[in-house]
Amino acid sequence: MSPAAQHKLVSPFSSLDPSALPPPLMTAQGVPFHPIWQLIPALSPFYTSYEKHFDATASFIFLYRHTWVPLLATALYFAFCYYGPKAMRHRKAFDLKTILCLWNLSLSLISFAGAVRVGTHLLYLLSPWGGFSFRDTICESPEATYADNATGLWCVVFTVSKLLELVDTIFVVLRKKPLIFLHWYHHATVLLCSWFGHVTFTPALYFMAINYSIHGVMYMYFFLMAIKKVPQWFNPMWLTVAQISQMFVGIWVIVMSCYYKYFEGAQGEGMGKGCAIDGRMIVAICLMYSTYLVLFVKFFVQRYAGQQKRKGAREVAVVGKEDKATMTDRKRHMELNILASDREEVKDEFRVKKE
Repeated sequence: MSPAAQHKLVSPFSSLDPSALPPPLMTAQGVPFHPIWQLIPALSPFYTSYEKHFDATASFIFLYRHTWVPLLATALYFAFCYYGPKAMRHRKAFDLKTILCLWNLSLSLISFAGAVRVGTHLLYLLSPWGGFSFRDTICESPEATYADNATGLWCVVFTVSKLLELVDTIFVVLRKKPLIFLHWYHHATVLLCSWFGHVTFTPALYFMAINYSIHGVMYMYFFLMAIKKVPQWFNPMWLTVAQISQMFVGIWVIVMSCYYKYFEGAQGEGMGKGCAIDGRMIVAICLMYSTYLVLFVKFFVQRYAGQQKRKGAREVAVVGKEDKATMTDRKRHMELNILASDREEVKDEFRVKKE
């Protein structure tokens, strides 16, 4: 029996009897699954026909046969990160405001849509009606937890979007903005990890749901910055805190995946068979998220904690200047008083002699 068939998926809005559900859809490998819009009919109108009938097989085969694409893209990306700033050194920065606004707005809307699709599906799986445990959501094969359909489509979009996000760096270089290590390291490694994770059937619902959500807010913030419409109440520090929190969650998920795969095991399956995730991806994801955590914490300290220190230093400097200016004024005032007093004494002495 397949993992999906072992779960008694029921719909909270139709019937508590699993037999009353419509027949499950089938993946290309014959694994049955119920998409969320099938379990909750009220959601069906909010899913497009393309999403409902999306077959992930073709996209998976394409990604599997073209693993050289992220490798070549990363090599070219590194070359651009090195030579791009050198080429722009003596050139005037490009404005690119309009296209940058459209780019950030597009990525924000795509990310929000992906967050809704993937996040909704993950929450449903974890609900009492979904019937999946936390272990199931990080260890069962993607075919058993999201497979084809809308969630499968947005998983493909997630992987491809990491290739497109390399364009962010082109804007940074052409506008002559600082290109920090965290920026290009993050873009390159997340592309490689996403692509190879996809073709090795890595269960990644948590990674995608959180990343989609944070990127939706982040790119919207970039868009609002570009048009100078950022709300006064919004503090960009929240984004960095959210990213650091994402790293903690990612490390926790991958550590638990490692535990379920190598230490818990599955009855009758033996060591290493208790979790669908590839062992190489456990190492890669763990290293990636650990380094992200260090880099984002370092960025937070330099950007915000350091900012507060510089602000305090500026305030002290201003106060020092004010004190110095006040002392100078007092000294000048005293000198004027002495001069006035000396003049009065000279006048009095002259008046006495005259008399």
